[in-house]
Amino acid sequence: MGETNTDRLLRQASNRIVDEPSERLLQLSDEMFSKVAAYVKAELGQPIDDLALMEKINNITAARYSKMADQMANVNAEVAELYDAYTTVAVSMEKIDEVEQGNASYTDHVYITWYIKS
Repeated sequence: MGETNTDRLLRQASNRIVDEPSERLLQLSDEMFSKVAAYVKAELGQPIDDLALMEKINNITAARYSKMADQMANVNAEVAELYDAYTTVAVSMEKIDEVEQGNASYTDHVYITWYIKS
């Protein structure tokens, strides 16, 4: 049996193997790694930009929520003051209601007395 094509190709390839890579191979390798690095950088660049934008949005949102919390604290203070004023006025209103009921009762009594006497 003679030498097959596979054997011949393997022999030729083994003859071409060198200890040191050629200058062209080094140049192509550098170019390939540079292009892969540029590709990876471009692929990661957009998500990094998106994350930076999200961080800005989160900071703005946090500032607005902080402002809203301050406003709500002011509103709560105002509501507390109004409640205190209401409780003060409510006591006076109860006294007025008692006087009015007494007055109505007295008026009814006077009217009944007048009616009986007439």
